[in-house]
Amino acid sequence: MKYSKKIVSIQHLRGLAAISVLGAHTFWGFGDIGVDLFFVISGFIMFYIIDLKPNKSSISLFFDRYLRIAPIYYLFICFIWFYKNNRFKPNYSKFDFRKIF
Repeated sequence: MKYSKKIVSIQHLRGLAAISVLGAHTFWGFGDIGVDLFFVISGFIMFYIIDLKPNKSSISLFFDRYLRIAPIYYLFICFIWFYKNNRFKPNYSKFDFRKIF
């Protein structure tokens, strides 16, 4: 069976799931459907990859996925750490609150 690299309908479902989760964190109340959809899509993609490359071991599949996800994850963590520890921190101890009132 011949497969293409990207399945366009899966990309559309990912978009709907992302909008659903984003909406749940802002103003909608049904983000759990988006999370469930992400799990279903992930399971399908894992089956799709295993069916596409049957001679590849599960460890190598896991390692390939790790190498796709981990670099951006650790870069994001480093960015957040750097932002949190190096941003401008005002010194409120020298501020006279009596001047406001």
